[in-house]
Amino acid sequence: TRTESQSLLLDVIRGSVGVKARIVTIDEKETGLRNLVNFGHTIGHAIEAVLTPEMLHGECISIGMILEAEVARYMHGLSQVAIGRLTRCLKEYELPVSLSDSRVTRLAKSLDVTVDRLLDIMKVDKKNSGSNKKIVLLSAIGDTVEDKASTVSDDIIRRVLSLGATVTPILEQPNTAKVTLST
Repeated sequence: TRTESQSLLLDVIRGSVGVKARIVTIDEKETGLRNLVNFGHTIGHAIEAVLTPEMLHGECISIGMILEAEVARYMHGLSQVAIGRLTRCLKEYELPVSLSDSRVTRLAKSLDVTVDRLLDIMKVDKKNSGSNKKIVLLSAIGDTVEDKASTVSDDIIRRVLSLGATVTPILEQPNTAKVTLST
């Protein structure tokens, strides 16, 4: 009694679970291959820690995937085309891809999603090596820069999380504007 779309989604979920089960079996201690399935999770988990329970895990990871793809673009030149394809794919599944998505901004807690707060939460991620944050960096869709999560500095993460800026003219003062960084 499932629709074609529901059956397709169920097949995608089954396939994903099968892949993850195989990877977990191969890399029980999460020393390399297994942490590659955490693409989007370093930043996504930090977002989730602030927005739970109003935002679902998958929604937060979806946003994290795009932000981590932007980190890969900044550090290793992941193409904008690849980020666009990833964005379109996630949007097709009606997932948010940005902290400026209305599903995020309508939440009172969204005001607590600041760069400093996210960086602070990321400090306790299990993939980290000491204070160094680890992020799975894509070199292309389906390929990673390393065969494990890569070390990324707070400065780079801060830059990517602060990419969105709003310029608002100050009408009372001609030729002046206020610049506000999002997140």
